Amino acid sequence: GYRCGVRLWLPENAMTKADEFMSSARRGLVRVAPLILFGLIWHIICAAGLVNKDFLPAPGAVAAALADLFKGGEITKNLTITLFRAAVGLVLGAACGIWIGVMMARSRHFREYVTPIVGGTYSLPKSALIPLFALWFGIGNVTAIAAVFLACLLPMIVNTYHGVVTTPKVLVWSAEALGTGERELWPRIFISNALPDILTGLRMALGFSFVLAIFAVHEDQLSDAVRRSDHFGGNRQHE
Repeated sequence: GYRCGVRLWLPENAMTKADEFMSSARRGLVRVAPLILFGLIWHIICAAGLVNKDFLPAPGAVAAALADLFKGGEITKNLTITLFRAAVGLVLGAACGIWIGVMMARSRHFREYVTPIVGGTYSLPKSALIPLFALWFGIGNVTAIAAVFLACLLPMIVNTYHGVVTTPKVLVWSAEALGTGERELWPRIFISNALPDILTGLRMALGFSFVLAIFAVHEDQLSDAVRRSDHFGGNRQHE
């Protein structure tokens, strides 16, 4: 007998795009699933009355309070100040950290002077230095930016230095054999090789910047409360 078949024509990358879309959707679902599960458990605990609502409000109550704060404009102002402090401290810390890390890798004498300082301050809790900065610089943007700067500076120094000193010698020798001068050798070979480590340090510094900026806001509010209480107590004594 005679059989007639119909052959469908599809682009070669049609199934590939579909597979990529499904794969990205699965990855997104896997990332969001823990948050959804956490929200459900939170809601169930509050709905069952296992915890006092004054200590653990329901997710809906938290969302309503957050919407009221945005409508009032109070949280927008505080958020802008916090982001400004975090951004300025992050940029300054990253720029200085990259420069110090490169200089540590280039100069042995510079490394001998800087290494004890970096090693001694790296393990310090940076949030504990905010009251000290407040005594030096006063309460405000300078104290917060200084705390964020120090928190971002150290991981950038360590990661930049590690990325530069681990540059394979073969790359350096090949570049020199092709006539690359020392001035071009650093940006094209050493900095390029250290770029993944620099980005890793930048990712760490980004988290530190928000934590320190938020903690500095808390210190500002606490200091204002203490100042108001002292002023109120002084007025009562005069009465």
